[in-house]
Amino acid sequence: SLLTLMRADRDMSPLQVLTSWEREMYKELDFRHEAENLKAVAANLRRANVEAIVPVPLEGLVGEKAFAMTYIEGFKVTDAEALAMHGVDREGLMCRIVEVYAQQLFVD
Repeated sequence: SLLTLMRADRDMSPLQVLTSWEREMYKELDFRHEAENLKAVAANLRRANVEAIVPVPLEGLVGEKAFAMTYIEGFKVTDAEALAMHGVDREGLMCRIVEVYAQQLFVD
Protein backbone atom coordinates (compact mmCIF):
# COMPACT_ATOMS: atom_id res chain seq x y z
CA SER A 1 0.00 0.00 0.00
CA LEU A 2 0.99 3.62 -0.29
CA LEU A 3 1.44 3.92 3.47
CA THR A 4 3.79 0.94 3.51
CA LEU A 5 5.84 2.46 0.71
CA MET A 6 6.05 5.81 2.47
CA ARG A 7 7.16 4.23 5.74
CA ALA A 8 9.81 2.17 3.95
CA ASP A 9 11.30 5.20 2.23
CA ARG A 10 10.59 8.56 3.81
CA ASP A 11 12.61 10.22 1.05
CA MET A 12 10.02 9.60 -1.65
CA SER A 13 9.64 12.43 -4.10
CA PRO A 14 6.19 13.95 -4.67
CA LEU A 15 6.19 12.28 -8.11
CA GLN A 16 6.82 8.86 -6.54
CA VAL A 17 3.98 9.45 -4.07
CA LEU A 18 1.60 10.44 -6.87
CA THR A 19 2.65 7.49 -9.03
CA SER A 20 2.01 5.08 -6.16
CA TRP A 21 -1.32 6.75 -5.41
CA GLU A 22 -2.34 6.52 -9.06
CA ARG A 23 -1.54 2.79 -9.17
CA GLU A 24 -3.62 2.17 -6.04
CA MET A 25 -6.53 4.29 -7.31
CA TYR A 26 -6.82 2.19 -10.48
CA LYS A 27 -7.05 -0.91 -8.30
CA GLU A 28 -9.78 0.69 -6.18
CA LEU A 29 -11.79 1.64 -9.27
CA ASP A 30 -11.62 -1.87 -10.76
CA PHE A 31 -14.49 -3.98 -9.42
CA ARG A 32 -12.61 -7.19 -10.30
CA HIS A 33 -10.12 -6.21 -7.60
CA GLU A 34 -12.99 -5.44 -5.21
CA ALA A 35 -14.52 -8.88 -5.84
CA GLU A 36 -11.17 -10.54 -5.07
CA ASN A 37 -10.91 -8.51 -1.86
CA LEU A 38 -14.38 -9.68 -0.84
CA LYS A 39 -13.35 -13.31 -1.35
CA ALA A 40 -10.14 -12.75 0.63
CA VAL A 41 -12.02 -11.16 3.54
CA ALA A 42 -14.42 -14.12 3.68
CA ALA A 43 -11.53 -16.62 3.59
CA ASN A 44 -9.54 -14.75 6.25
CA LEU A 45 -12.52 -14.56 8.61
CA ARG A 46 -13.28 -18.28 8.12
CA ARG A 47 -9.64 -19.19 8.77
CA ALA A 48 -9.71 -17.12 11.98
CA ASN A 49 -12.98 -18.80 13.06
CA VAL A 50 -14.73 -15.43 13.09
CA GLU A 51 -18.39 -15.98 12.28
CA ALA A 52 -19.54 -13.35 9.80
CA ILE A 53 -21.77 -13.41 6.75
CA VAL A 54 -19.93 -12.01 3.74
CA PRO A 55 -21.56 -11.62 0.30
CA VAL A 56 -20.09 -13.79 -2.46
CA PRO A 57 -19.27 -12.35 -5.91
CA LEU A 58 -21.30 -14.17 -8.59
CA GLU A 59 -19.16 -15.99 -11.16
CA GLY A 60 -19.53 -14.57 -14.64
CA LEU A 61 -20.93 -11.31 -13.28
CA VAL A 62 -17.67 -9.65 -12.26
CA GLY A 63 -16.22 -6.95 -14.49
CA GLU A 64 -14.02 -3.89 -14.36
CA LYS A 65 -16.90 -1.45 -13.98
CA ALA A 66 -19.43 -3.50 -11.96
CA PHE A 67 -20.03 -6.80 -10.23
CA ALA A 68 -22.94 -8.71 -8.76
CA MET A 69 -22.91 -10.54 -5.45
CA THR A 70 -25.26 -12.60 -3.35
CA TYR A 71 -28.03 -10.70 -1.59
CA ILE A 72 -28.13 -10.93 2.19
CA GLU A 73 -31.45 -10.15 3.84
CA GLY A 74 -31.15 -7.88 6.84
CA PHE A 75 -31.24 -4.35 8.14
CA LYS A 76 -28.73 -1.67 9.08
CA VAL A 77 -27.00 -1.95 12.44
CA THR A 78 -28.04 1.67 13.00
CA ASP A 79 -31.75 0.80 12.74
CA ALA A 80 -32.64 0.90 16.46
CA GLU A 81 -36.26 -0.07 15.82
CA ALA A 82 -35.32 -3.20 13.84
CA LEU A 83 -32.70 -4.17 16.44
CA ALA A 84 -35.32 -3.94 19.20
CA MET A 85 -37.97 -5.75 17.15
CA HIS A 86 -35.59 -8.68 16.53
CA GLY A 87 -34.30 -8.75 20.12
CA VAL A 88 -30.71 -8.07 19.09
CA ASP A 89 -28.22 -7.80 21.95
CA ARG A 90 -26.63 -4.47 21.05
CA GLU A 91 -23.55 -4.97 23.19
CA GLY A 92 -23.01 -8.42 21.71
CA LEU A 93 -23.48 -7.03 18.21
CA MET A 94 -20.93 -4.28 18.86
CA CYS A 95 -18.43 -6.86 20.13
CA ARG A 96 -18.91 -8.91 16.93
CA ILE A 97 -18.44 -5.85 14.73
CA VAL A 98 -15.26 -4.86 16.58
CA GLU A 99 -13.96 -8.44 16.35
CA VAL A 100 -14.52 -8.58 12.59
CA TYR A 101 -12.90 -5.19 11.96
CA ALA A 102 -9.98 -5.94 14.28
CA GLN A 103 -9.32 -9.21 12.43
CA GLN A 104 -9.19 -7.35 9.12
CA LEU A 105 -7.13 -4.41 10.38
CA PHE A 106 -4.60 -6.02 12.69
CA VAL A 107 -4.26 -9.62 11.51
CA ASP A 108 -5.10 -9.86 7.83
